[in-house]
Amino acid sequence: MLADDERVQLYVERQLGRPREHEAEWDSGLETALVALLTHPTSKTEAAAALHMSRAVFYDRIAKIEKVLGVDLEDADVRVSLHVALIADEMARRQGS
Repeated sequence: MLADDERVQLYVERQLGRPREHEAEWDSGLETALVALLTHPTSKTEAAAALHMSRAVFYDRIAKIEKVLGVDLEDADVRVSLHVALIADEMARRQGS
């Protein structure tokens, strides 16, 4: 159902397209860092640890995501929108396979 819904695909593309393009070009780990941040919303230290990276490297990746998206990841509305996009994309992929 979601895999075929053009509105969902457009939403995911609007939310995640730019970081994914950056990822494809630079292999920067931005989406992985974003997932960790959203999985551990109350602790960047835990998010960094989940990725087995230093906090400094993790903070650098978060800053790059903010720059690429032009958003503030401290904004709860931004985080929710990105989280919904990641979940919708995952569900669509599961349905498509």
